[in-house]
Amino acid sequence: MVSRIRNTGLFLLILWLPLAALAASVEAHLDRTRISEDETVTLTLRASGDTGGQPDLSPLERDFEILSRSQSMRFEFINGRSARHSEWQFVLAPRHSGRITIPPIAVGDEYSPAIRLEVVAGRAPAQARQAERFRLELLAEPEHPWVGQQVLVTLRLYYRVDFDKGEIGEPEIREGKGELRPLGKERRYRKQIGGDSWLVYERRYLLIPDQPGRLVLEPVDFKAIRYPGGGGLFAPPVPPRTVRLRSAPVALEVRPAPPHHGEWLPARSVELEQQWEGLDHARAGEPITRRVTLRVDGQPADRLPELLTGTPPATRAYPDKPQTEEQETEEGIVSLRREQVTYIPQQGGEIHFPPLRIHWWNTRTGKEEVATVPGRTVRVAGAPAAATAPPAPANTGAPHPAPSGSSAPAADGNAAAARVTAGTGLPWPWIALGLAVGWGLTLLWFLRRRGATPRPERTRHAGNHATGKTESALREACRKRDWHALRNALMDWARARWPDDPPHDLYALGQRCGEPLAGLIEEINRIQGLRERKEWPCRALQDALHALQRDQAGKAKALPPLYPDDNAGSGKAAP
Repeated sequence: MVSRIRNTGLFLLILWLPLAALAASVEAHLDRTRISEDETVTLTLRASGDTGGQPDLSPLERDFEILSRSQSMRFEFINGRSARHSEWQFVLAPRHSGRITIPPIAVGDEYSPAIRLEVVAGRAPAQARQAERFRLELLAEPEHPWVGQQVLVTLRLYYRVDFDKGEIGEPEIREGKGELRPLGKERRYRKQIGGDSWLVYERRYLLIPDQPGRLVLEPVDFKAIRYPGGGGLFAPPVPPRTVRLRSAPVALEVRPAPPHHGEWLPARSVELEQQWEGLDHARAGEPITRRVTLRVDGQPADRLPELLTGTPPATRAYPDKPQTEEQETEEGIVSLRREQVTYIPQQGGEIHFPPLRIHWWNTRTGKEEVATVPGRTVRVAGAPAAATAPPAPANTGAPHPAPSGSSAPAADGNAAAARVTAGTGLPWPWIALGLAVGWGLTLLWFLRRRGATPRPERTRHAGNHATGKTESALREACRKRDWHALRNALMDWARARWPDDPPHDLYALGQRCGEPLAGLIEEINRIQGLRERKEWPCRALQDALHALQRDQAGKAKALPPLYPDDNAGSGKAAP
């Protein structure tokens, strides 16, 4: 029994030994155990057998930057059995100097042993020579800006050899407050320095200090990998080298804004221009357009002031959306701001548009200056105020004064004749006077009777004729978007409708007709003044004219005759 157990244990041991040989094991080694701070080291991990996973490199990230990685695998057949061998290589760049322990690295269920590495501060002699082939600088101009003044920040990398996987940081504000943003695209060019040819990589930034005092920019870091090559066919390759550079920090002393007028605007130059439209024949209800352009050298567009803010009395203002533009130059940035406002005079008279003044600080001379454009006083034709009809006299029953003309002398003559004959005592003058009065009343009744019905018909025919011509002219003006032709068509229609008292301009026409015609005229004024690519409401305008024409015809038909027939038939006295 004991012999059987012993034989069984020996058999199991014999079976376990080959399996133990096939179990995975992980080895680790460094190509060097002492390097300088700017050198790299290669970590190699070897695993025999099935590891069941990839290396977990997260424990390395605190002390090292992993620059590159590679993997290889090979198989062996020994005594009819296969064996797999895996190998990983990692190029590591230390993040700091000192004694660093590379912790065990997990590969599947197995771990590599820990390894110690010594990192010496400073550059190795080869790295020092290599660093001479690279330069990194961070510059700012001017060094003593005013608050709000543009500062041009330039980052340049000079290099004489090629490199791989280069990374360069961005400048950041460490101390102080301001706005820092990229300016334009990166540039690459070649430059001769001390007889040597250098390649230059350049970035530019725009810095606007927001408060006086000290403003400091962080140093910018650059790192790259170089593969020097070397070695023969059977010699080991030269390991890659890292290149690490750091620029010097930039410190600025920002000066506060001196006493000044208006908004604080520091710049190298400021120009102000303006254009006008509609001044030559200004009329009430017709647009006057003012365009102003501000050009500032040394400020971004979002920091430029507003230009046209006020509205003259007795006008309506329709401002267009401001347009801004930025242009990059060698000295920084030049910005433009364009504003346009269309004014609609509401009545005739004088309208005063004030001058425009922009106070700014000349950063070249250190003095305050003023950019100005003159104002204008415009004489607007048209009614000086809204025309209102005089109130009708109250019917008090008192006799009205005799109208001027030939009837007044006739009445005076009859009265004189009555006075002369009054003292004669003869009855025939009274008979003659009664006959004359009766004849006059009969004639007046006949004329009123005859003219009461045809008058609206004539007005309607005249209005229809005028409306027909207006519709044709309106269609043609809308097709051509001809503002003057449209105005003339409307004024012709108004003169045909009110021949004795036509309105003086479009504004007076709108006031007399009311809505919707007044609103449509103002809408076309606004579209024309703002140069909007929008259809004129001509169809609605024609409908409004038709409605006014129908309203006039209806009122004319609704007027009662002076002596209604039913009154005559019923024997009632006429009013």
